[in-house]
Amino acid sequence: MTEREGVVMDQLQQIHRAVNKQHLKITLLTFFAIAWLIPDSRWAITGALGFEPFYRGKPSSYWQEVYRAREAGNQGKSILSRGWNDNWLTTAVGYSVVSNPALELQNLLHRDDGEAVPVLMELLKEGDDKMRRSAVLALGRRRARAKAAVPQLISLHDQKAIEDDPFGRAMHQIDPEKAKRLGIPEPQWSDPLPQEDWKYY
Repeated sequence: MTEREGVVMDQLQQIHRAVNKQHLKITLLTFFAIAWLIPDSRWAITGALGFEPFYRGKPSSYWQEVYRAREAGNQGKSILSRGWNDNWLTTAVGYSVVSNPALELQNLLHRDDGEAVPVLMELLKEGDDKMRRSAVLALGRRRARAKAAVPQLISLHDQKAIEDDPFGRAMHQIDPEKAKRLGIPEPQWSDPLPQEDWKYY
């Protein structure tokens, strides 16, 4: 191979590497563009970038928005008393093209799995009193699985950000021994929740 041929070969290799890099960039950009167009993927990307806790593949910001939208759509009625307007959600808000936000929200608030605890602890930080109350009652459902939330619950109660009744219920469900040591009155379990709490529980 002559010197000139060697120079030409080097140039061709450089062009080939540049083309491969360009193809890779285009492929990656296309992948992220498609992923961003899918609401479930978009929530996952934004949640991961914000280092948010996840529950069932959805970040805490998703649950905050779903809760707010559900409350707004209910016009003050129970979150369990009306159906979810899927068309409105998918077109105007775009939460999900495959998920059922109403059912997912019920799972977050009503199940007893420990997987939801980090997300519920994030919801406690919200300035929305209704959302915070729902999170307190939902943490109580997790019982001992929610012990990591106890310091946060106590702090919020000391700041008067949580009312006595939901706080007492949650504490006696999560850590009854600590609740007794702190002198937290035990709820009358035979009494139903106050009527206004059913929309949060």
